[in-house]
Amino acid sequence: MKNRVFTLLISILLTTSLLSLPHTVRAQEDLNEIYLKAYDLVKKNQTQESLKLLQEVMNINGYFENVYAMFAFNYMLKGDLIQAGTYLKATEDLGETSIYPVFMRANLKVFEGKVDEAKALIKLALQYKQLDSDIEDFNDAWDTFIQFDKKASDFQSLKAWLPTVKVSNKVFMDALEANTKAQNLALEAKGPEALNVFNGVLDALNKLTPKGTNTAYKWQAEVGASLFYNGAIEAGAQLIGNAYKNTISNNEIGDYVKAISAYYYSDYLNYIGNFQLGQQVVDQALPYSKRLLSLDLTGQLLLKKSSMLSGQGLNQENIAVGNQLLQLGNNMKNPYFQAQGYNTLGSSYLVSTDPADRTKAKQYLEQANTVAINNNFGYLAETIQGNLAITYWQSGQRDKAVQTYQTLINSLLSQNREQDAIVNLNNVGTMFFFTEEYARAIPYFEKAISISEEFRAQLDGQNRITYLQSQLSAYQFLTYCYARTGNGTGLFNSIDQQRARVLTERMTLNKKATKTTLEKFQASLKSDEVALFYSLTEPGAVAINVVTKDKTYAILKEFFKEFTELKQRYFDKARNEDMQRIGFKLPLNARVVGDRILMENDIANMFNQEDFETLGELTRELLQDDKPEYAEIKTKFLNTYYKFLIEPVANLIAGKKKLIISPDGLLNFIPFEALITNQGRYLIEDVGVRYMQSASVGGVINSRKYSADRKPMLAMGGALYDEMSTKADPIRSSERLQKMNFLAEENAMQGLSQREVYAALGFGKMNYLPGTLREVETMAATVPGTDVYTGLQMDEAFLKQLSAEGKLANYKVVHLATHGFALPDIPQLSGVAMSILKDEKDGEDGYLTAPEISSLKLNADLVVLSACETGLGKIYGGEGVMGLTQSLILAGANGAAVSLWAVNDASTMYFMAGMYELVGKTNMTYADAIDDMKRRFIKGEFGETFKGTGFWSPFIHYGN
Repeated sequence: MKNRVFTLLISILLTTSLLSLPHTVRAQEDLNEIYLKAYDLVKKNQTQESLKLLQEVMNINGYFENVYAMFAFNYMLKGDLIQAGTYLKATEDLGETSIYPVFMRANLKVFEGKVDEAKALIKLALQYKQLDSDIEDFNDAWDTFIQFDKKASDFQSLKAWLPTVKVSNKVFMDALEANTKAQNLALEAKGPEALNVFNGVLDALNKLTPKGTNTAYKWQAEVGASLFYNGAIEAGAQLIGNAYKNTISNNEIGDYVKAISAYYYSDYLNYIGNFQLGQQVVDQALPYSKRLLSLDLTGQLLLKKSSMLSGQGLNQENIAVGNQLLQLGNNMKNPYFQAQGYNTLGSSYLVSTDPADRTKAKQYLEQANTVAINNNFGYLAETIQGNLAITYWQSGQRDKAVQTYQTLINSLLSQNREQDAIVNLNNVGTMFFFTEEYARAIPYFEKAISISEEFRAQLDGQNRITYLQSQLSAYQFLTYCYARTGNGTGLFNSIDQQRARVLTERMTLNKKATKTTLEKFQASLKSDEVALFYSLTEPGAVAINVVTKDKTYAILKEFFKEFTELKQRYFDKARNEDMQRIGFKLPLNARVVGDRILMENDIANMFNQEDFETLGELTRELLQDDKPEYAEIKTKFLNTYYKFLIEPVANLIAGKKKLIISPDGLLNFIPFEALITNQGRYLIEDVGVRYMQSASVGGVINSRKYSADRKPMLAMGGALYDEMSTKADPIRSSERLQKMNFLAEENAMQGLSQREVYAALGFGKMNYLPGTLREVETMAATVPGTDVYTGLQMDEAFLKQLSAEGKLANYKVVHLATHGFALPDIPQLSGVAMSILKDEKDGEDGYLTAPEISSLKLNADLVVLSACETGLGKIYGGEGVMGLTQSLILAGANGAAVSLWAVNDASTMYFMAGMYELVGKTNMTYADAIDDMKRRFIKGEFGETFKGTGFWSPFIHYGN
């Protein structure tokens, strides 16, 4: 067993490093000494003393199979076969390819009188032999059993039999050698090389009998973690994610492998800011970790959950986690988890405005700090001191708070702990913000953003979005500060820095410039144009950056009172019931809580994010419903939005003919053209409106130069839709949704069919749309030279073939008339339907998804998706709406015409035909033609029925 000491220490140190367990850090010499003493004692049958020392090793690392095997050795000598079996069962969870645990399982069989089964296990153990001296370990153990008369004759027989056994260990040694090489490459952050080598590990382990399944996934998670923690973030995430997804619901996988894979994956998700998914991963893993003999991993998972709850602002839920950590620490007599429990409780109470809660926060944080300092947890103590600085600020000791923070920030940066530094920089900025010292707050937010931008550059597309979301508060606070100080240039830069960043970077791949300066953007504007960049700072408040050809302004509009009035009048059902119950009308800033009436000093507290979302949903419903009985409320809602979004800048845009709108958040789903002015007119009647994702996206589009010698149009419509032969269980739980999300991601990466996911989402046979056939036939009659494909010709494989051959890029306009679908829960499956047959054709499923659209090669002035909801998608904070519009721009379209809700066949045909006719006859731009068609609808040129907003306002134009 002495030969196992070196392997034990390497694994302990590696696991300690990856799990970041500061309470387990011990010198290597100490570990050697403890381990060797325990070994010497068990050989002397001094089991009680040996077990005590082994428990010390367990406290250092509770997840090493050879330690469990030595526990079993002790218990067999004591005659406690049940306890021995418990520890040996745990070794299988930890990985089944370690020679010594399998050998000890064989010895247990001897004690149970099953010598033949013992011999089979010994042969199995020998295929995991690493050193010739492993055989000495076998004989040492058997000599101990013989010496103390424990099944002596059986073990003497085995000693005589062992030299006759010949088992090859080549397959396992190949796997071990490849894994060691992969780990070394991972430690050097050589992602592609490590991934390539690790494939050989899996091949070798699959050749073992039985297959080393637990070992394979454990090693996969460990190599992935080494890559991730050493800077090869995406390569590491690939291995970690695969390990988690393939183990968490697999009944053949041990609890430890499930829990450790989930831990690493949640750590990655926490790092990139995907807190919601990370929390789900932890919740799935905790039941497995709680079944392990050591609860260290449970504590680490709870810490990760706490971090992600904090990232979501779920402080009440975090208090529960803090209490769990504290209880776990007390039960384990583990000061690290005790300190973390106190710190979690303190930081959760810290954000409360209740003086009693703030007192609790300080008490808990002081307890945490005492435990951390007494146990030399320097890393944790720094975190706690950052939280304590907030209590100093709250109690009026502002200079002490700032000084504490500045010292801490400098220390963190000197240790290359940039992510921790970001947290503290944001805390200082936030404290100055809430005392309205905006100029003093700005440098702290700018520094935090600068650091986060350096880290973000290391991530891939989707994870750049997720990480940006996790850091968005700094951008939002900075935006608010610039708006408060009237700094138009700063506001422009701040909004552009957080708006459609990934889209801009993907559009400029392999090119130098990715950002448009204010001066460059202003130069691109015409004298009659004005750009309005919106940033929702909080529910009911918006920062507006007004940019003309020669000036820029920063405006902050707070509309809490007006939105609260609208809410209370039209959709606050509970408030109306309260007033009926108490018998009088409540003041605007009053609310009923139980039997009390509470008065809010700040009217902003009467209108929250849920209210803002409800208001937006109602507005969209009113825009789609043109019943006369809703006319008054529709006018009220649309005029309220006008007063919120346009009236504050009315004097700055006076005389301009065209508005270029860059919306934020839910504003992406409301057509500004339909806002009603104070004169009772739709905004589109007075000015033209088009949209852009950001100034930098607009700059990239403006830099594109396409040949004038292109075909006029490709038009597709009248697709045929069969019922798919593919069936799947419907999605009825968040776990099922998560599984389908993972499947959609994997299918997209491998270019596989998504039909199983669509079937799970409830996609059945779609209705035939005869209007789309008439629409494209009308297009062909309106635009000479149009290439038209209908029915089965509207084929996904054919369209992709046109793209691959460069023929799709030879059209000025691409027009697709069909069904569209926006899927915010699985945004990568948003798309449009091509012809869908019962079975797939040419390897295509018939659904043209957003990622597939973005991969098309377009050189189009305009792409029209004449379908339902093609302008919708999932909102990512800062990035904007991730959906079909972004995909079209990314594919090469300079302009995209999309819809915000379900559209009417007849009105759509009139709208599109009229638009193309105006462009052909008057040489209008497509954006101007869309504006003009809306005005013609409003005037009733296409009949009274189509004058309503539901028919003309869903169509919006993004781009040039």
